[in-house]
Amino acid sequence: MSLDSAKPVSQQPLSLAHCSLPSGTVHDTCCRFETAHELNARLLPVLDELVKTTVFRYYKINLAKPCRFWDESMLCTIRDCSVAEASEDEIPIQWRKAALSSIDWVNRKPKDSDALVSQCEFNDKDFCQLDDELTESGRYVNLVENPERFTGYAGESAARVWGAIYNENCFEVPSSHGSMGTSRPLQKAADEVCTEKRVFYNLISGLHSSISIHICDQWLDRNTGNWIANLGCYIERIALHPERLENLYFVWAVTVRAVSKLAPFLRNHPFCEGTGDERLVKAHVDQVAEIVSSCPATFDEKIMFAQAPYQQLKQEFRDHFRNISLIMDCVGCEKCRLWGKLQVTGLGTALKVLFSYGDNPDEYRLTRQELVALMNVFHRLSESLMAVDRFQARIAADLGVERRAAKREDASALPASAVPTPASQAPAADNASSNGGAGQSVSGSTAKPGDATKASAKSDSTGSPAADQDLPLMTAERVLEHMSFFDPKRYVMYAFGIIVTVLGSIRLLQKAYDKNVRAEIDAAKQRSDERHEAQKAAATPDVPSPASSPAASPARKKGKTGRTKKHD
Repeated sequence: MSLDSAKPVSQQPLSLAHCSLPSGTVHDTCCRFETAHELNARLLPVLDELVKTTVFRYYKINLAKPCRFWDESMLCTIRDCSVAEASEDEIPIQWRKAALSSIDWVNRKPKDSDALVSQCEFNDKDFCQLDDELTESGRYVNLVENPERFTGYAGESAARVWGAIYNENCFEVPSSHGSMGTSRPLQKAADEVCTEKRVFYNLISGLHSSISIHICDQWLDRNTGNWIANLGCYIERIALHPERLENLYFVWAVTVRAVSKLAPFLRNHPFCEGTGDERLVKAHVDQVAEIVSSCPATFDEKIMFAQAPYQQLKQEFRDHFRNISLIMDCVGCEKCRLWGKLQVTGLGTALKVLFSYGDNPDEYRLTRQELVALMNVFHRLSESLMAVDRFQARIAADLGVERRAAKREDASALPASAVPTPASQAPAADNASSNGGAGQSVSGSTAKPGDATKASAKSDSTGSPAADQDLPLMTAERVLEHMSFFDPKRYVMYAFGIIVTVLGSIRLLQKAYDKNVRAEIDAAKQRSDERHEAQKAAATPDVPSPASSPAASPARKKGKTGRTKKHD
Protein backbone atom coordinates (compact mmCIF):
# COMPACT_ATOMS: atom_id res chain seq x y z
CA MET A 1 0.00 0.00 0.00
CA SER A 2 1.34 3.35 -0.96
CA LEU A 3 0.37 6.50 0.87
CA ASP A 4 1.37 8.82 -1.87
CA SER A 5 3.00 8.91 -5.23
CA ALA A 6 6.61 9.75 -5.88
CA LYS A 7 7.68 12.94 -4.18
CA PRO A 8 10.82 14.99 -4.64
CA VAL A 9 13.48 14.12 -2.15
CA SER A 10 13.46 16.28 0.96
CA GLN A 11 15.82 19.21 0.81
CA GLN A 12 16.94 18.47 4.36
CA PRO A 13 20.66 17.63 4.17
CA LEU A 14 21.70 14.07 4.82
CA SER A 15 24.58 13.10 7.07
CA LEU A 16 26.46 9.95 7.98
CA ALA A 17 23.76 9.28 10.57
CA HIS A 18 21.31 8.63 7.72
CA CYS A 19 23.57 6.21 5.85
CA SER A 20 24.78 4.25 8.87
CA LEU A 21 22.94 1.13 9.95
CA PRO A 22 21.57 1.29 13.51
CA SER A 23 23.58 -0.22 16.36
CA GLY A 24 22.85 -1.26 19.92
CA THR A 25 19.67 -2.93 21.19
CA VAL A 26 16.32 -2.57 19.44
CA HIS A 27 13.93 -0.80 21.80
CA ASP A 28 11.57 -3.01 23.84
CA THR A 29 13.32 -6.19 22.63
CA CYS A 30 16.21 -8.46 23.64
CA CYS A 31 17.78 -8.22 20.18
CA ARG A 32 20.71 -6.17 18.92
CA PHE A 33 20.74 -4.67 15.43
CA GLU A 34 23.99 -6.48 14.65
CA THR A 35 22.44 -9.82 15.64
CA ALA A 36 19.42 -9.10 13.46
CA HIS A 37 21.61 -8.56 10.39
CA GLU A 38 23.64 -11.73 10.99
CA LEU A 39 20.55 -13.87 11.60
CA ASN A 40 18.65 -12.37 8.68
CA ALA A 41 21.52 -13.13 6.31
CA ARG A 42 21.03 -16.82 7.17
CA LEU A 43 17.23 -16.73 7.07
CA LEU A 44 16.51 -14.91 3.82
CA PRO A 45 17.91 -17.54 1.38
CA VAL A 46 15.83 -20.25 3.07
CA LEU A 47 12.67 -18.13 3.19
CA ASP A 48 13.17 -17.24 -0.49
CA GLU A 49 12.89 -20.91 -1.39
CA LEU A 50 10.15 -21.71 1.13
CA VAL A 51 7.64 -19.13 -0.19
CA LYS A 52 8.06 -20.56 -3.70
CA THR A 53 6.81 -24.02 -2.71
CA THR A 54 3.26 -25.11 -3.50
CA VAL A 55 2.10 -24.96 0.12
CA PHE A 56 3.26 -21.40 0.72
CA ARG A 57 2.78 -19.69 -2.63
CA TYR A 58 -0.97 -20.35 -2.96
CA TYR A 59 -3.18 -18.29 -0.69
CA LYS A 60 -6.97 -18.28 -0.61
CA ILE A 61 -8.44 -14.86 0.00
CA ASN A 62 -11.72 -13.02 -0.41
CA LEU A 63 -10.97 -9.70 -2.09
CA ALA A 64 -14.63 -8.86 -2.66
CA LYS A 65 -15.58 -8.11 0.94
CA PRO A 66 -17.22 -4.68 1.31
CA CYS A 67 -15.70 -1.94 3.45
CA ARG A 68 -17.60 -1.70 6.75
CA PHE A 69 -16.45 1.79 7.68
CA TRP A 70 -16.99 4.02 4.64
CA ASP A 71 -18.03 3.86 1.02
CA GLU A 72 -15.01 2.77 -0.97
CA SER A 73 -14.87 2.14 -4.70
CA MET A 74 -13.14 -1.16 -5.39
CA LEU A 75 -12.85 -0.51 -9.13
CA CYS A 76 -9.22 0.51 -9.35
CA THR A 77 -8.39 1.64 -12.89
CA ILE A 78 -4.62 1.37 -12.49
CA ARG A 79 -3.25 -1.52 -14.52
CA ASP A 80 -0.81 -2.72 -11.85
CA CYS A 81 -3.55 -2.93 -9.19
CA SER A 82 -5.14 -6.08 -10.62
CA VAL A 83 -4.55 -9.55 -9.16
CA ALA A 84 -4.22 -12.65 -11.34
CA GLU A 85 -6.32 -15.48 -9.93
CA ALA A 86 -4.92 -19.02 -9.95
CA SER A 87 -6.85 -21.43 -12.13
CA GLU A 88 -8.59 -24.48 -10.65
CA ASP A 89 -6.23 -26.81 -12.52
CA GLU A 90 -3.20 -25.05 -11.10
CA ILE A 91 -3.88 -25.70 -7.41
CA PRO A 92 -3.58 -29.13 -5.71
CA ILE A 93 -6.62 -31.40 -6.01
CA GLN A 94 -7.41 -31.44 -2.28
CA TRP A 95 -7.86 -27.64 -2.27
CA ARG A 96 -10.35 -27.53 -5.11
CA LYS A 97 -14.05 -26.88 -4.59
CA ALA A 98 -15.07 -30.45 -5.42
CA ALA A 99 -12.72 -31.85 -2.79
CA LEU A 100 -13.81 -29.37 -0.11
CA SER A 101 -17.50 -30.11 -0.67
CA SER A 102 -16.88 -33.83 -0.13
CA ILE A 103 -15.41 -33.48 3.39
CA ASP A 104 -17.54 -35.16 6.08
CA TRP A 105 -17.13 -32.78 9.02
CA VAL A 106 -19.32 -34.89 11.34
CA ASN A 107 -17.27 -38.09 11.06
CA ARG A 108 -13.93 -36.43 10.43
CA LYS A 109 -11.11 -38.12 12.34
CA PRO A 110 -8.68 -36.13 14.54
CA LYS A 111 -5.73 -37.39 12.51
CA ASP A 112 -6.99 -35.34 9.58
CA SER A 113 -6.31 -32.14 11.53
CA ASP A 114 -3.24 -31.59 9.39
CA ALA A 115 -5.48 -30.33 6.59
CA LEU A 116 -7.80 -27.46 7.53
CA VAL A 117 -9.34 -26.29 10.78
CA SER A 118 -12.56 -24.33 10.82
CA GLN A 119 -12.01 -20.87 12.22
CA CYS A 120 -15.11 -21.02 14.45
CA GLU A 121 -13.27 -23.47 16.73
CA PHE A 122 -11.00 -20.83 18.25
CA ASN A 123 -12.29 -17.36 17.44
CA ASP A 124 -11.50 -16.17 20.96
CA LYS A 125 -7.77 -16.63 20.34
CA ASP A 126 -7.59 -14.92 16.94
CA PHE A 127 -6.02 -11.49 16.57
CA CYS A 128 -7.54 -10.90 13.14
CA GLN A 129 -10.51 -11.98 11.11
CA LEU A 130 -9.59 -14.88 8.89
CA ASP A 131 -10.95 -15.67 5.46
CA ASP A 132 -12.23 -19.19 6.03
CA GLU A 133 -10.46 -21.43 3.53
CA LEU A 134 -13.36 -23.86 3.67
CA THR A 135 -15.84 -21.46 2.11
CA GLU A 136 -16.39 -20.84 -1.59
CA SER A 137 -16.31 -17.04 -1.31
CA GLY A 138 -12.56 -16.75 -1.70
CA ARG A 139 -10.19 -17.51 -4.54
CA TYR A 140 -6.67 -18.88 -4.68
CA VAL A 141 -3.89 -16.50 -5.66
CA ASN A 142 -0.35 -17.38 -6.68
CA LEU A 143 1.68 -14.97 -4.56
CA VAL A 144 4.82 -15.47 -6.65
CA GLU A 145 3.01 -14.22 -9.76
CA ASN A 146 1.46 -11.28 -7.88
CA PRO A 147 4.47 -9.73 -6.11
CA GLU A 148 4.17 -6.82 -3.72
CA ARG A 149 5.51 -3.66 -5.36
CA PHE A 150 4.63 -0.15 -6.47
CA THR A 151 1.20 0.10 -8.11
CA GLY A 152 0.55 3.84 -8.17
CA TYR A 153 -2.22 3.57 -5.57
CA ALA A 154 -2.19 6.86 -3.63
CA GLY A 155 -4.20 9.86 -2.69
CA GLU A 156 -7.22 10.24 -0.44
CA SER A 157 -8.15 6.55 -0.40
CA ALA A 158 -4.72 5.38 0.85
CA ALA A 159 -4.48 8.28 3.32
CA ARG A 160 -7.88 7.42 4.78
CA VAL A 161 -6.83 3.81 5.38
CA TRP A 162 -3.63 4.69 7.25
CA GLY A 163 -5.41 7.52 9.07
CA ALA A 164 -8.03 5.10 10.40
CA ILE A 165 -5.30 2.70 11.49
CA TYR A 166 -3.15 5.24 13.36
CA ASN A 167 -5.75 7.69 14.63
CA GLU A 168 -8.44 5.25 15.70
CA ASN A 169 -6.64 2.02 16.61
CA CYS A 170 -3.13 2.78 17.89
CA PHE A 171 -4.35 3.86 21.35
CA GLU A 172 -3.01 7.30 22.29
CA VAL A 173 0.57 6.70 21.13
CA PRO A 174 1.60 9.58 18.83
CA SER A 175 2.35 8.55 15.26
CA SER A 176 5.60 9.43 13.52
CA HIS A 177 4.16 8.38 10.16
CA GLY A 178 2.84 11.33 8.26
CA SER A 179 5.29 13.83 9.78
CA MET A 180 8.22 14.51 7.51
CA GLY A 181 10.68 15.65 10.17
CA THR A 182 13.79 13.73 11.08
CA SER A 183 12.94 13.70 14.76
CA ARG A 184 9.84 12.70 16.65
CA PRO A 185 8.79 15.66 18.82
CA LEU A 186 6.23 13.56 20.68
CA GLN A 187 8.72 10.82 21.55
CA LYS A 188 8.56 11.76 25.23
CA ALA A 189 4.79 11.21 25.29
CA ALA A 190 5.28 7.86 23.50
CA ASP A 191 7.76 6.75 26.14
CA GLU A 192 5.35 7.61 28.91
CA VAL A 193 2.62 5.19 27.75
CA CYS A 194 2.62 1.60 28.94
CA THR A 195 4.70 -1.05 27.21
CA GLU A 196 1.67 -2.86 25.77
CA LYS A 197 0.37 0.23 23.93
CA ARG A 198 3.83 1.19 22.76
CA VAL A 199 4.42 -2.33 21.42
CA PHE A 200 1.14 -2.19 19.49
CA TYR A 201 2.12 1.07 17.80
CA ASN A 202 5.65 -0.13 17.03
CA LEU A 203 4.25 -3.26 15.37
CA ILE A 204 1.98 -1.26 13.07
CA SER A 205 4.66 1.33 12.35
CA GLY A 206 7.22 -1.39 11.59
CA LEU A 207 4.84 -3.17 9.21
CA HIS A 208 4.10 0.17 7.53
CA SER A 209 7.85 0.79 7.12
CA SER A 210 8.31 -2.66 5.60
CA ILE A 211 5.53 -2.02 3.06
CA SER A 212 7.07 1.35 2.15
CA ILE A 213 10.46 -0.27 1.60
CA HIS A 214 8.92 -2.88 -0.72
CA ILE A 215 7.32 -0.11 -2.76
CA CYS A 216 10.58 1.85 -3.01
CA ASP A 217 12.61 -1.27 -3.82
CA GLN A 218 10.21 -2.31 -6.60
CA TRP A 219 9.35 1.02 -8.18
CA LEU A 220 8.06 1.35 -11.72
CA ASP A 221 9.95 3.89 -13.78
CA ARG A 222 7.20 5.06 -16.10
CA ASN A 223 9.70 6.60 -18.49
CA THR A 224 11.50 3.33 -19.21
CA GLY A 225 8.94 0.78 -18.05
CA ASN A 226 11.58 -0.90 -15.87
CA TRP A 227 11.32 -1.83 -12.21
CA ILE A 228 13.98 0.02 -10.25
CA ALA A 229 15.05 0.70 -6.67
CA ASN A 230 13.93 4.29 -6.03
CA LEU A 231 16.47 5.82 -3.64
CA GLY A 232 14.57 9.10 -3.38
CA CYS A 233 11.45 7.24 -2.24
CA TYR A 234 13.46 5.41 0.44
CA ILE A 235 15.07 8.60 1.74
CA GLU A 236 11.75 10.43 1.92
CA ARG A 237 9.85 7.64 3.65
CA ILE A 238 12.48 5.84 5.76
CA ALA A 239 15.99 7.30 5.91
CA LEU A 240 14.89 10.68 7.24
CA HIS A 241 12.87 8.95 9.99
CA PRO A 242 15.17 6.77 12.13
CA GLU A 243 12.29 5.70 14.39
CA ARG A 244 10.52 4.10 11.40
CA LEU A 245 13.62 2.10 10.61
CA GLU A 246 13.95 0.97 14.22
CA ASN A 247 10.30 -0.10 14.29
CA LEU A 248 11.00 -2.29 11.25
CA TYR A 249 13.63 -4.14 13.28
CA PHE A 250 11.17 -4.33 16.17
CA VAL A 251 8.41 -6.09 14.21
CA TRP A 252 11.06 -8.40 12.69
CA ALA A 253 12.30 -9.34 16.18
CA VAL A 254 8.74 -10.06 17.38
CA THR A 255 8.10 -12.27 14.35
CA VAL A 256 11.36 -14.16 14.91
CA ARG A 257 10.31 -14.81 18.49
CA ALA A 258 6.90 -16.10 17.36
CA VAL A 259 8.43 -18.48 14.79
CA SER A 260 10.98 -19.61 17.38
CA LYS A 261 8.19 -20.43 19.84
CA LEU A 262 6.33 -22.20 17.06
CA ALA A 263 9.41 -24.22 15.99
CA PRO A 264 8.47 -27.51 17.79
CA PHE A 265 5.01 -27.31 16.21
CA LEU A 266 6.44 -26.65 12.75
CA ARG A 267 8.88 -29.58 12.98
CA ASN A 268 6.06 -32.03 13.69
CA HIS A 269 3.37 -30.48 11.51
CA PRO A 270 2.44 -32.65 8.51
CA PHE A 271 2.01 -30.05 5.81
CA CYS A 272 -0.57 -30.80 3.13
CA GLU A 273 0.22 -34.04 1.38
CA GLY A 274 -0.30 -34.48 -2.32
CA THR A 275 1.35 -31.21 -3.35
CA GLY A 276 4.37 -32.99 -4.83
CA ASP A 277 6.99 -31.06 -2.86
CA GLU A 278 6.22 -32.16 0.70
CA ARG A 279 9.81 -33.17 1.40
CA LEU A 280 11.14 -29.87 0.11
CA VAL A 281 8.64 -27.97 2.27
CA LYS A 282 9.58 -30.05 5.30
CA ALA A 283 13.30 -29.47 4.71
CA HIS A 284 12.91 -25.68 4.39
CA VAL A 285 10.57 -25.42 7.38
CA ASP A 286 12.95 -27.46 9.54
CA GLN A 287 15.84 -25.24 8.45
CA VAL A 288 13.93 -22.07 9.37
CA ALA A 289 13.00 -23.57 12.74
CA GLU A 290 16.62 -24.52 13.37
CA ILE A 291 17.96 -21.06 12.53
CA VAL A 292 15.48 -19.12 14.69
CA SER A 293 15.99 -21.58 17.56
CA SER A 294 19.77 -21.19 17.44
CA CYS A 295 19.72 -17.60 18.69
CA PRO A 296 18.62 -16.25 22.09
CA ALA A 297 15.06 -14.98 22.47
CA THR A 298 14.62 -11.71 20.58
CA PHE A 299 11.50 -10.63 22.45
CA ASP A 300 10.07 -11.37 25.89
CA GLU A 301 6.31 -11.62 25.51
CA LYS A 302 5.82 -12.61 29.16
CA ILE A 303 6.41 -9.06 30.40
CA MET A 304 3.20 -7.98 28.65
CA PHE A 305 -0.23 -8.35 30.26
CA ALA A 306 1.51 -9.92 33.27
CA GLN A 307 -0.47 -8.02 35.90
CA ALA A 308 -4.18 -8.37 36.54
CA PRO A 309 -5.09 -4.75 35.63
CA TYR A 310 -3.69 -5.33 32.14
CA GLN A 311 -5.90 -8.32 31.27
CA GLN A 312 -8.60 -5.97 30.00
CA LEU A 313 -5.94 -4.19 27.95
CA LYS A 314 -5.08 -7.53 26.35
CA GLN A 315 -8.63 -7.80 25.05
CA GLU A 316 -8.45 -4.22 23.74
CA PHE A 317 -5.09 -5.06 22.13
CA ARG A 318 -6.72 -8.01 20.34
CA ASP A 319 -9.83 -6.04 19.35
CA HIS A 320 -7.80 -3.17 17.90
CA PHE A 321 -5.75 -5.54 15.80
CA ARG A 322 -8.89 -7.31 14.58
CA ASN A 323 -10.28 -3.93 13.62
CA ILE A 324 -7.17 -3.21 11.53
CA SER A 325 -7.65 -6.52 9.73
CA LEU A 326 -11.17 -5.35 8.81
CA ILE A 327 -9.86 -1.97 7.60
CA MET A 328 -7.78 -3.88 5.03
CA ASP A 329 -11.06 -4.56 3.18
CA CYS A 330 -11.26 -0.79 2.55
CA VAL A 331 -8.05 -0.61 0.50
CA GLY A 332 -9.00 0.53 -2.99
CA CYS A 333 -6.14 -1.20 -4.84
CA GLU A 334 -6.76 -4.93 -5.31
CA LYS A 335 -3.10 -5.98 -5.14
CA CYS A 336 -2.48 -3.68 -2.16
CA ARG A 337 -5.53 -5.22 -0.48
CA LEU A 338 -4.12 -8.71 -1.11
CA TRP A 339 -0.76 -8.02 0.50
CA GLY A 340 -2.23 -5.83 3.21
CA LYS A 341 -4.65 -8.54 4.32
CA LEU A 342 -2.01 -11.28 4.07
CA GLN A 343 0.63 -9.41 6.07
CA VAL A 344 -1.82 -8.27 8.76
CA THR A 345 -3.00 -11.89 9.03
CA GLY A 346 0.60 -13.08 9.29
CA LEU A 347 1.42 -10.57 12.02
CA GLY A 348 -1.85 -11.45 13.78
CA THR A 349 -0.81 -15.12 13.68
CA ALA A 350 2.49 -14.20 15.33
CA LEU A 351 0.61 -12.35 18.10
CA LYS A 352 -1.74 -15.31 18.47
CA VAL A 353 1.21 -17.65 19.03
CA LEU A 354 2.80 -15.29 21.55
CA PHE A 355 -0.22 -14.22 23.59
CA SER A 356 -2.97 -16.83 23.09
CA TYR A 357 -0.97 -19.99 23.77
CA GLY A 358 1.53 -21.24 26.30
CA ASP A 359 4.70 -23.19 25.60
CA ASN A 360 2.97 -26.51 24.85
CA PRO A 361 2.94 -27.06 21.05
CA ASP A 362 0.06 -29.55 21.40
CA GLU A 363 -2.24 -26.65 22.29
CA TYR A 364 -1.65 -24.75 19.06
CA ARG A 365 -4.52 -24.60 16.56
CA LEU A 366 -3.46 -22.93 13.33
CA THR A 367 -4.94 -23.13 9.86
CA ARG A 368 -2.91 -23.49 6.70
CA GLN A 369 -3.95 -19.91 5.89
CA GLU A 370 -2.33 -18.65 9.09
CA LEU A 371 0.90 -20.57 8.53
CA VAL A 372 1.12 -19.36 4.93
CA ALA A 373 0.50 -15.77 6.01
CA LEU A 374 3.03 -16.02 8.86
CA MET A 375 5.84 -17.33 6.68
CA ASN A 376 5.12 -14.83 3.92
CA VAL A 377 5.14 -11.82 6.24
CA PHE A 378 8.33 -13.23 7.78
CA HIS A 379 9.83 -13.34 4.29
CA ARG A 380 8.63 -9.80 3.52
CA LEU A 381 10.21 -8.42 6.70
CA SER A 382 13.42 -10.30 6.00
CA GLU A 383 13.56 -8.84 2.48
CA SER A 384 12.98 -5.36 3.90
CA LEU A 385 16.03 -5.65 6.16
CA MET A 386 18.14 -6.73 3.21
CA ALA A 387 16.82 -3.84 1.10
CA VAL A 388 17.77 -1.44 3.89
CA ASP A 389 21.39 -2.60 3.54
CA ARG A 390 21.35 -1.84 -0.18
CA PHE A 391 19.71 1.57 0.18
CA GLN A 392 21.97 2.65 3.04
CA ALA A 393 25.03 1.69 0.98
CA ARG A 394 23.76 3.81 -1.92
CA ILE A 395 23.20 6.80 0.37
CA ALA A 396 26.75 6.47 1.70
CA ALA A 397 28.08 6.26 -1.87
CA ASP A 398 26.12 9.35 -2.93
CA LEU A 399 27.35 11.33 0.06
CA GLY A 400 30.92 10.48 -0.94
CA VAL A 401 30.27 11.57 -4.55
CA GLU A 402 28.80 14.89 -3.44
CA ARG A 403 31.68 15.65 -1.10
CA ARG A 404 34.22 14.92 -3.81
CA ALA A 405 32.28 17.10 -6.27
CA ALA A 406 32.23 19.93 -3.74
CA LYS A 407 35.97 19.57 -3.27
CA ARG A 408 36.57 19.81 -7.01
CA GLU A 409 34.40 22.92 -7.24
CA ASP A 410 36.36 24.56 -4.43
CA ALA A 411 39.63 23.60 -6.05
CA SER A 412 38.60 24.93 -9.46
CA ALA A 413 37.69 28.29 -7.89
CA LEU A 414 41.24 28.77 -6.59
CA PRO A 415 44.15 30.15 -8.68
CA ALA A 416 46.21 27.46 -10.36
CA SER A 417 49.27 28.42 -8.31
CA ALA A 418 47.37 28.01 -5.05
CA VAL A 419 46.24 24.45 -5.70
CA PRO A 420 48.61 21.61 -4.79
CA THR A 421 49.28 19.25 -7.69
CA PRO A 422 51.07 16.12 -6.50
CA ALA A 423 52.53 14.26 -9.43
CA SER A 424 51.77 10.85 -7.96
CA GLN A 425 48.03 11.49 -7.77
CA ALA A 426 46.22 10.32 -10.89
CA PRO A 427 43.01 11.99 -12.08
CA ALA A 428 39.84 10.13 -11.18
CA ALA A 429 36.44 10.41 -12.81
CA ASP A 430 33.34 10.06 -10.65
CA ASN A 431 30.13 8.34 -11.61
CA ALA A 432 27.41 10.62 -10.33
CA SER A 433 24.64 8.24 -11.29
CA SER A 434 24.75 6.10 -8.13
CA ASN A 435 20.98 6.41 -7.82
CA GLY A 436 20.45 3.84 -10.55
CA GLY A 437 17.36 4.54 -12.63
CA ALA A 438 15.73 6.71 -9.98
CA GLY A 439 17.07 9.81 -11.65
CA GLN A 440 17.58 11.65 -8.35
CA SER A 441 20.58 12.40 -6.22
CA VAL A 442 20.45 12.33 -2.45
CA SER A 443 20.00 16.05 -2.10
CA GLY A 444 17.47 16.28 -4.91
CA SER A 445 20.00 17.60 -7.43
CA THR A 446 19.35 16.96 -11.11
CA ALA A 447 22.99 16.59 -12.04
CA LYS A 448 23.42 14.15 -14.91
CA PRO A 449 25.66 11.12 -14.81
CA GLY A 450 29.01 11.98 -16.30
CA ASP A 451 28.95 15.70 -15.40
CA ALA A 452 31.87 15.14 -13.08
CA THR A 453 33.80 13.42 -15.86
CA LYS A 454 33.10 16.28 -18.26
CA ALA A 455 34.25 18.79 -15.64
CA SER A 456 37.48 16.84 -15.22
CA ALA A 457 38.10 16.82 -18.97
CA LYS A 458 37.42 20.54 -19.13
CA SER A 459 39.89 21.20 -16.34
CA ASP A 460 42.48 19.13 -18.18
CA SER A 461 42.09 21.19 -21.33
CA THR A 462 42.48 24.47 -19.45
CA GLY A 463 45.79 23.41 -17.96
CA SER A 464 44.60 23.19 -14.37
CA PRO A 465 45.43 19.60 -13.44
CA ALA A 466 44.42 20.06 -9.80
CA ALA A 467 40.79 20.68 -10.67
CA ASP A 468 40.25 17.09 -11.81
CA GLN A 469 42.13 15.47 -8.94
CA ASP A 470 40.00 13.28 -6.67
CA LEU A 471 41.24 14.89 -3.47
CA PRO A 472 39.51 13.39 -0.41
CA LEU A 473 38.26 15.66 2.32
CA MET A 474 40.12 14.55 5.42
CA THR A 475 37.30 15.27 7.82
CA ALA A 476 36.16 13.30 10.84
CA GLU A 477 33.04 12.22 8.95
CA ARG A 478 35.05 10.84 6.05
CA VAL A 479 37.39 8.96 8.36
CA LEU A 480 34.42 7.41 10.18
CA GLU A 481 32.79 6.57 6.86
CA HIS A 482 35.71 4.39 5.81
CA MET A 483 36.34 2.85 9.21
CA SER A 484 35.17 -0.73 9.34
CA PHE A 485 36.89 -1.76 12.56
CA PHE A 486 33.58 -2.18 14.33
CA ASP A 487 31.86 -4.14 11.60
CA PRO A 488 30.15 -7.11 13.33
CA LYS A 489 31.17 -9.35 10.44
CA ARG A 490 34.80 -8.87 11.49
CA TYR A 491 34.29 -9.90 15.13
CA VAL A 492 35.07 -13.57 14.47
CA MET A 493 38.24 -12.61 12.63
CA TYR A 494 39.26 -10.30 15.47
CA ALA A 495 38.62 -13.00 18.06
CA PHE A 496 40.62 -15.54 16.06
CA GLY A 497 43.53 -13.10 15.72
CA ILE A 498 43.54 -12.34 19.44
CA ILE A 499 43.50 -16.06 20.32
CA VAL A 500 46.39 -16.79 17.94
CA THR A 501 48.39 -13.86 19.32
CA VAL A 502 47.85 -14.91 22.93
CA LEU A 503 48.71 -18.55 22.25
CA GLY A 504 51.81 -17.52 20.31
CA SER A 505 52.96 -15.24 23.12
CA ILE A 506 52.44 -18.02 25.67
CA ARG A 507 54.45 -20.41 23.53
CA LEU A 508 57.34 -17.94 23.19
CA LEU A 509 57.37 -17.31 26.93
CA GLN A 510 57.34 -21.04 27.58
CA LYS A 511 60.31 -21.60 25.28
CA ALA A 512 62.26 -18.78 26.90
CA TYR A 513 61.46 -20.13 30.36
CA ASP A 514 62.51 -23.69 29.40
CA LYS A 515 65.76 -22.40 27.94
CA ASN A 516 66.64 -20.46 31.09
CA VAL A 517 65.70 -23.35 33.36
CA ARG A 518 67.81 -25.80 31.36
CA ALA A 519 70.75 -23.42 31.46
CA GLU A 520 70.48 -23.09 35.23
CA ILE A 521 70.18 -26.86 35.67
CA ASP A 522 73.29 -27.47 33.52
CA ALA A 523 75.23 -24.85 35.44
CA ALA A 524 74.19 -26.32 38.79
CA LYS A 525 75.11 -29.82 37.63
CA GLN A 526 78.50 -28.62 36.48
CA ARG A 527 79.17 -26.91 39.81
CA SER A 528 78.09 -30.06 41.65
CA ASP A 529 80.47 -32.22 39.59
CA GLU A 530 83.31 -29.85 40.25
CA ARG A 531 82.71 -29.93 44.02
CA HIS A 532 82.52 -33.72 43.96
CA GLU A 533 85.82 -34.01 42.14
CA ALA A 534 87.45 -31.60 44.57
CA GLN A 535 86.23 -33.54 47.60
CA LYS A 536 87.41 -36.83 46.13
CA ALA A 537 90.85 -35.44 45.41
CA ALA A 538 91.19 -34.10 48.96
CA ALA A 539 90.20 -37.43 50.59
CA THR A 540 92.74 -39.59 48.62
CA PRO A 541 96.56 -39.47 50.00
CA ASP A 542 99.46 -39.21 47.62
CA VAL A 543 101.14 -42.76 47.16
CA PRO A 544 104.74 -42.77 45.77
CA SER A 545 105.39 -45.00 42.82
CA PRO A 546 107.75 -47.96 43.04
CA ALA A 547 110.23 -46.44 40.66
CA SER A 548 110.58 -43.36 42.77
CA SER A 549 111.35 -45.32 46.03
CA PRO A 550 114.90 -46.82 45.89
CA ALA A 551 114.75 -48.33 49.41
CA ALA A 552 111.74 -50.41 48.73
CA SER A 553 113.54 -53.16 46.85
CA PRO A 554 116.20 -53.95 49.49
CA ALA A 555 113.55 -54.08 52.14
CA ARG A 556 111.56 -56.68 50.25
CA LYS A 557 114.64 -58.68 49.59
CA LYS A 558 115.58 -58.53 53.25
CA GLY A 559 112.18 -59.62 54.34
CA LYS A 560 112.14 -62.46 51.93
CA THR A 561 115.54 -63.60 53.06
CA GLY A 562 114.51 -63.40 56.67
CA ARG A 563 111.40 -65.41 56.12
CA THR A 564 113.45 -68.04 54.29
CA LYS A 565 115.94 -68.28 57.03
CA LYS A 566 113.26 -68.57 59.67
CA HIS A 567 111.64 -71.37 57.72
CA ASP A 568 114.84 -73.16 57.53
